[in-house]
Amino acid sequence: MNATSVYKSPRAAVVISGLCKGGGIIKRRAKYEKDFARRDGAIADFDRAIALHPRQADYSTNRGRAWLAKGEPDRALSDLNRALTLNPKLAEAWLYRGVIRIAKRDFARASGDFDEALKINPRLAGAYCNRGVTRLMQNRMKEAEADFARCRALGGTLKPEAERLLREARERRDK
Repeated sequence: MNATSVYKSPRAAVVISGLCKGGGIIKRRAKYEKDFARRDGAIADFDRAIALHPRQADYSTNRGRAWLAKGEPDRALSDLNRALTLNPKLAEAWLYRGVIRIAKRDFARASGDFDEALKINPRLAGAYCNRGVTRLMQNRMKEAEADFARCRALGGTLKPEAERLLREARERRDK
């Protein structure tokens, strides 16, 4: 049996499409590529995974993350919106959509996305950190500090930019 005949076999098609379910090979390779800066390869792999399983929302979430890492926030937002249409219980999709909205300076909607992520997974440290940033940008210092404290309590850390924003907000408050 040669490679061409394998792809023509109905049984082989089931096996090949089964590789994308759960922690399938294509998904794992795409995640590896996304994590190690081969974003074009990750996006191509997620394209294939989505073509095989168009209703698998986490593939759209991960492709959105790859688009975001590549500096394509509009494409990322499109994928994250698609993922949330397919499965509104994906905390990670809410989290990353909120991150994009921070970048677009849409702090109220970003905060709402983080609220949704935390309803689904109240132990998602990144949602507390990012919601804290939105609250800082909205001059809601006490709420921001509470979110940052909760982030740290869950084992999360603030990125240097968030630390800088917090320090500047405290300095303004203490003047």
